[in-house]
Amino acid sequence: MLTRVHSALVHVPDFETARRDYARLVGFEPSWLERGDEGARSAFFVFPNIALELREITEGDVREHEERAACA
Repeated sequence: MLTRVHSALVHVPDFETARRDYARLVGFEPSWLERGDEGARSAFFVFPNIALELREITEGDVREHEERAACA
């Protein structure tokens, strides 16, 4: 039986709206916020058995997805 998952990542196009909506949904603000090397913002919601990361979609993410789709 699965009892613990380390984390889940959700890419979001509108970071501020997603952060606000998820905080309202789960009932608390993110445990921490950070900005990655590529400039994408992340918000981490930590629960007893999982961490949920909301990550802003960047232009680089869109290009990478398009390149992968073209190769398939």
